[in-house]
Amino acid sequence: MFRFIVTRLGSAVIVLLSVSVLVVLLVRLMPGDAASAILGDQATPESIARVRAELGIDRPVYSQYLDWLGAALQGDLGRSLVTSVPVTEAISDRLSVTVWLSVTSLVVALVLGVALGTAAALRAGGRADRIVSAGTAFAVAVPHFWLALVMVLLFSLKLEWLPATGYVALGQDPAEWARGLVMPVTALALGPTAIIARQTRSTMVDILQRDYITAAQGRGIRLPRLIGKHALKNAAIPIVTSLGLIASVLVGGTVFIELVFAMPGIGQLLITAVQSRDLPVIQGVITCVAAVVVLVNLLVDLSYGWLNPRTRTA
Repeated sequence: MFRFIVTRLGSAVIVLLSVSVLVVLLVRLMPGDAASAILGDQATPESIARVRAELGIDRPVYSQYLDWLGAALQGDLGRSLVTSVPVTEAISDRLSVTVWLSVTSLVVALVLGVALGTAAALRAGGRADRIVSAGTAFAVAVPHFWLALVMVLLFSLKLEWLPATGYVALGQDPAEWARGLVMPVTALALGPTAIIARQTRSTMVDILQRDYITAAQGRGIRLPRLIGKHALKNAAIPIVTSLGLIASVLVGGTVFIELVFAMPGIGQLLITAVQSRDLPVIQGVITCVAAVVVLVNLLVDLSYGWLNPRTRTA
């Protein structure tokens, strides 16, 4: 297990370094830079050159990257080229919004996905199974942002039931906080819910046909107890392994959801930074997000080893 953890940590470091290098290269390929974004379209070449020198972005890209990497290893992600605010501060100020959105969406997806998948498996081939199968196929195909826009048009602009944009902190007004999360969480959790439901349904159908389940039913053990005590525990293994994919889906979807609902989270910060070519903020946000995804996948691998004893003895 120790060797496995060390190997995974080494892979994580390589992934994070690769991501940070890729971000630098992609930003360099984009037209314009932070100096042009700050000064506007009417800026002269001389003023742009002066601001570039002040910001330090006139140096070779490898020199800028190595300076950033050295500081990042010490916990310093640099300062925004546009606002001069430390990147760590900019991220921490918006982190709670993204965390609440992502975690709530994950919990909703897990609860609904397992419930729907189990219900479909118990009635395999029946009406409930067909409804769940059709619903999950639709949910997987629908883009996050399209669903978010439709919900805003229907529930905010037409029916006026829910707020269209913005975010109210939990400590400020719990009721408004919950109302403000209904549509973003629904739009973000729909795809992961479908993934988990399909995985649960497939696994539960197989488990419910196994001999020990049939034997237990023959001894008079009620099906709800069998599901809760035995079937769901075995079904948890493939569900846990899918959490790495789901984490990636949530991370990618958060950017679009925060944009549609004007939520002041990490995704909104990233979009603003891309528009202004603010490289330190872009690097900091994407590196932190990549670190979270890598950490989730590491925890998924460790959880799989704990849930599946055969991997511990292999």
